[in-house]
Formats: sequence, C-alpha cells, structure tokens
Amino acid sequence: MWGLSLVTVASIFVLVAFHVLAAQHAFQLDRLAREGASEELQYERLREQVATLSAPDAIVAAAQKMGMQPAANVPALDAPPAAPRGPRTDPTADTLGQSWDEAKAHLGADP
Repeated sequence: MWGLSLVTVASIFVLVAFHVLAAQHAFQLDRLAREGASEELQYERLREQVATLSAPDAIVAAAQKMGMQPAANVPALDAPPAAPRGPRTDPTADTLGQSWDEAKAHLGADP
C-alpha cells in the first residue's frame, strides 16, 4: 500500500514539475514572439528610412546642403573604337558561331 501511495505522490510531483516547465517555456515563447514582432517593426522602419534617404530628391537635397552644385556643363568622352578581333583560340566559339549560322539558315534569316 505504501508503495502505491509513494508512486502516486511521485507521479503527481513529476506531473506538476512538467506543468511548471511547460508554463515557463510558454512565457519564454511569448516573450520571444513579442521581441520578434518588435524587431520586425524596427526593420520595417529602417527600410522606410533607407528608402527615404536614398531617393533621388533626398540625395540632391543632401548634396546641396553640403554645398555641392550641379555641373555647368558635362563634357562627353569620345572613346576609341573597339580593337579588332584577333584569331579565335576557343574552339567552342567557332562551334557556337557555326551552329548559329545553321540555325539562322533554318529560320530563313540571312547568315
């Protein structure tokens, strides 16, 4: 009889201990959920701030505030033409070129 009573008391004690642990973990999960929501809100605020500060109008205003002015004239650069192509050293390029010519011929385009 004493053994059964001892097992019953121990079982109740274990059940209460598990219940206490579950309640503690529930409180911890609630706290973490609140922190997560707060961090998400802060992230959205920072994204909005970045978008606002990186807008073209904001950049121009900040530059003018620092004393910068638009350029009076913007010179154009004349770049030399590209260098002529030398001999192909990559056989894949030749194969792709031939395949392209064949594909164009099948499509009725001029090779």
